[in-house]
Amino acid sequence: MSTTPAMTTSTTSSARVSTTTATTNSSSDPITDAIREKIIDMHNYRRSRLAQGLVPNGMTGKNCAQGMNLYSMIYDTDLENEAQQYANSCPLSGSSPESRTSGENFAAIPSSSATTYYDAVYQAIKEFWREIKVNADGVNEAMVFTDVLRYKTLAPLRFTQMAWANTYQVGCGARQCGENTVVVCRYNPRGNIVGENIYDVGPTCGECFDICTTAYLYKGLCPAP
Repeated sequence: MSTTPAMTTSTTSSARVSTTTATTNSSSDPITDAIREKIIDMHNYRRSRLAQGLVPNGMTGKNCAQGMNLYSMIYDTDLENEAQQYANSCPLSGSSPESRTSGENFAAIPSSSATTYYDAVYQAIKEFWREIKVNADGVNEAMVFTDVLRYKTLAPLRFTQMAWANTYQVGCGARQCGENTVVVCRYNPRGNIVGENIYDVGPTCGECFDICTTAYLYKGLCPAP
């Protein structure tokens, strides 16, 4: 029988930014430091609840299983620049996976319900995650990303990208386009790979290599590499 090694805990809760460019854009750019912090907090809070087995698995009446290996996420402005460039084109849908090496989530938020970029990004991230809650039969209990999951009706693909355990970097862009605000988030490493686990099912922090985060918003997550 395998045993789980004793783990130390980490209480770090400040948002981390990974970048080779400036972390503060000009005042004309949509994404501010406050938005970046909100993006990280929203992702990590939801991943933390998933790791602890607190997220409903569709309308099955059950929760998604606990996860052993979900990383906490850090913000990356290179990904933000990619996302912003695509958002600036006012697309009607997400980009082709073949056109990028990163993962992507896309939303068009009605400007009537989001009068600021902060509000639009906030609503978009909630929309990404909500896909699992409104899906009739959720995700298979083994949390494997399969062709069946990929092509099912109302496939929760934005949820699975947000939940992808090995993804630990995110950057988002936004642009008002007519009556909508387009929000694009890019992820690294990309998720939604057929045949791979969304995350490994098992005791929270079971694969965290001796460190388990306990801070609010990050509880149950493995520290990012």
